[in-house]
Amino acid sequence: SISSKLTGKKRLGDKDTLTVTFSEPLDSKTIPTITLTGSITILNATLTKINDSTFIYILTIPDTSGSINILVSGVDLAGNIAISKPHSGSSFFVTPIHLGDINDDGKVQAYDAALALQYSVGLDPLPLVDPLPWEPWRIKTANVDADGDVMANDAADILKYSVQLLTTFVAEGTLKSGVEDSVDVNINIVNDSLEFSSVGSIYGLNVLINKNTKSFGKPVVIDNSMISATNINDSIYAVGLATVIAPNNGTLFMKIPILNKSALPSNIQLTVNNKSSLKSVNETTNTTIQSNNNIMLCPNPATDFLNIQSVQSIREATFEIFN
Repeated sequence: SISSKLTGKKRLGDKDTLTVTFSEPLDSKTIPTITLTGSITILNATLTKINDSTFIYILTIPDTSGSINILVSGVDLAGNIAISKPHSGSSFFVTPIHLGDINDDGKVQAYDAALALQYSVGLDPLPLVDPLPWEPWRIKTANVDADGDVMANDAADILKYSVQLLTTFVAEGTLKSGVEDSVDVNINIVNDSLEFSSVGSIYGLNVLINKNTKSFGKPVVIDNSMISATNINDSIYAVGLATVIAPNNGTLFMKIPILNKSALPSNIQLTVNNKSSLKSVNETTNTTIQSNNNIMLCPNPATDFLNIQSVQSIREATFEIFN
């Protein structure tokens, strides 16, 4: 017979101890084996001896789903070779991944998006069920854009799915995945705040600062359509935003108060949708840029040159340049 240490669902990354009990003692000079077939294939793996009739096999569940069948082989004291199906425990089932259903209740809802967003900033949203780091199956469940890490973009996709704006995820292989070069965030120092404005269609944003975290206050999210999560302490300043409706291009959607300008970190790490970048704080502008959908400033922030273009006729304009 075969018994399993795991009594509940078996999923990706779970470690299970299979205990094989033969009906009679085996020849100590031989090594019994176990073979798994079905959704995985493991042939003639060696069993570890507990006593002359009891052996174990430790299995880490791979990325698969479906039924797995078991055969065992051994040599008894009389020298008889037996390859047989166990009387009990001869098969088990690996539960498939249900993308987006992070809390494993059978449904993909806004709560799942909130869990992904909290996880993306290093919070521990399920401390009693699955404390950090999450089990591999839950990480894969949350990583719906198949980009490796659970980020705000995953939360945004889950949120879209929950309201039927998406009917499938990139991780299911039916949608294309790729870095969106046209999507970015402009960060400007205006008065005593870092101001974040959209470039292109932003659905998910992660902001990470690892140095001088006390230089900043609690973020102020201006766009009411966004859900947010923050993780702020002495060693990390992390913000996650997700939405189903991208703000208009050039929209100011968040401010982070600056508490100490003399101790600003040199860089801010951003993940905009699925595009990661490092922004230099020293290169941001120190002037307010008036919001006007008819004006394009390129590049922003300005470096050696600045192009200003309007899609409407402007009869008169005054420009001031500050160093």
